[in-house]
Amino acid sequence: MVGVDDSALVRAFQGADLNPSKLATMIMAQGFSPADLSRFAQNGVPDTAIAVIATYYGFEAGRNCTAKARSTVLAFSSIGFEFIFSEWLELTSLRFVKAYSRVGGRIPQNQPRC
Repeated sequence: MVGVDDSALVRAFQGADLNPSKLATMIMAQGFSPADLSRFAQNGVPDTAIAVIATYYGFEAGRNCTAKARSTVLAFSSIGFEFIFSEWLELTSLRFVKAYSRVGGRIPQNQPRC
């Protein structure tokens, strides 16, 4: 995963309840428990945790950083921004249409013209 050996991830998650690694701490900050981390090997890693793992190994793992993790984070962050802005534009358009219909089809004075 993101250029990191699975055994490195297993080591990072071991003992998360007693002495969590920096990676384990970052994942637990997203709402996962130490028990969740220990089950990742059997049940798979949720997408939220994958994002944290990629960020850690892309930018915060020091000498263990990987180019694959960094490029993964950068690629997905642009998709996230596109999604967020498209959602915002859609909501803005809907508000304008609702305002337009409330004034009987006239463009309100306080709304920009498209």
